[in-house]
Amino acid sequence: MATETKTIQKLPRIDPFYMMRYTSSICQRVSGMSVTEEIIETDDEDTANNNSVSGSHPKVTGTSNHRLYYCYYILKNINRYLNDIGDVPRENRNTGYKPQHALKYEDIHNAITFIVNYAAAVGMPQSEAPRGRDGVPSIFLPSSDTKKGIHELYLASCDETNIRARKMSSFEEAWLKFVPYIK
Repeated sequence: MATETKTIQKLPRIDPFYMMRYTSSICQRVSGMSVTEEIIETDDEDTANNNSVSGSHPKVTGTSNHRLYYCYYILKNINRYLNDIGDVPRENRNTGYKPQHALKYEDIHNAITFIVNYAAAVGMPQSEAPRGRDGVPSIFLPSSDTKKGIHELYLASCDETNIRARKMSSFEEAWLKFVPYIK
């Protein structure tokens, strides 16, 4: 069964691969890939040096030696990179840059300081640490205070002092990560 070589195949591959040529004199095109034709040449060693090829097989020549044609496919952008730069690891263009919305140490430190100061003012410390913990006694906040309410107080405090405030999700994440003993 002959395959149409003019149609472009879409293969979900990113690694280089080989594909055999079958009943065709040209390599099949694959979307996004560059192709080179490769040849393996073999010789039958028999008494009369007769070449016999029969049955279904990839395209070979009828010359004295068997030539097996196959196609080597590689992604076009990788091929271009290898030709331009060489065999060195690829690097992301954003290396060394931090996004504007990235968390800064000072911002997280300010949020943690606010939580610790708030807990010192209104919290009720436990007399000793519970068993199996890291030895830090828990501080319980009043049940009337929610994390959302404490975050709103934090936002108001940041507005008064002109400090960059954290959003609720990063505020709560810092709380759980750095001061989990304040509950």
